[in-house]
Amino acid sequence: MRYLLTLLLAGALAACTGTATSDPTSDASLDLFSAAPSAAMSEDMDASHDMSSDDATAMDCEGAFDDLAAEDVDSITDLASLTDELDDTIEACESVDEWTSQAEQAMPDVDLTDVETFLAARCEESTLVDSSLCEEIAS
Repeated sequence: MRYLLTLLLAGALAACTGTATSDPTSDASLDLFSAAPSAAMSEDMDASHDMSSDDATAMDCEGAFDDLAAEDVDSITDLASLTDELDDTIEACESVDEWTSQAEQAMPDVDLTDVETFLAARCEESTLVDSSLCEEIAS
């Protein structure tokens, strides 16, 4: 999807800066669907493919907390009240530190003083035992 958007944006920019012609069959016309990616677009695509797994994971973890923020959890102040709602976040985050960091941002009113005990209990009681975060806790 990102590739397609980049390609379309580059095509639109090229069309805006190209030479004007009244001949629709001239070489200056631009066919967005058959145009080869430019060198700059290729570099952008390579950079997006070279993204480290930590960056991709952070996005997944952050996205899981973004989904949680869409729910009505503003009035909740303790983790025990959010056990089931937090399973997706536990599965998405790679580590306890990453989970805690995202939780602090997404749920500033929730008491996180005993977060490792809460996470360990969720890992034991649910199907999350194979997640990276739960494997970290188990080790």
